[in-house]
Amino acid sequence: MAKTKPVYKTIRSKFFVDFCDIFKSLLSLNDTDIISNMRDASLDDSNKGSLVYLYDGKHNNMDTVKLDDMTMPFLHYMKNERRLKYFEQPKAVDAICVNQNNEWFLIEFKNCPNIKTPRKEKN
Repeated sequence: MAKTKPVYKTIRSKFFVDFCDIFKSLLSLNDTDIISNMRDASLDDSNKGSLVYLYDGKHNNMDTVKLDDMTMPFLHYMKNERRLKYFEQPKAVDAICVNQNNEWFLIEFKNCPNIKTPRKEKN
């Protein structure tokens, strides 16, 4: 049975496309290796017995670059193409989106109990 592709907004911003093209050319990847969506980028697979999506994808699910998927190809590039004997795997946010105004959104999904916001002080 064919796997159904999830529905999400395709980002066609020139800035986002150019950003993806840099990954493609630098790391010899194709679109399916680079482009993800918000729901898939939010996957917490730290506990292999219980995979958890931190974002349900019901609202504003859109194209993104899932940087977790880029760290290993980048490490491979630095070691093999740049001939660095030791290069630590880079730390990265979970995802990046770029809008038509060249505004960049660095997204970090957190799997934690409710986050409390600080109370405002009374004057």
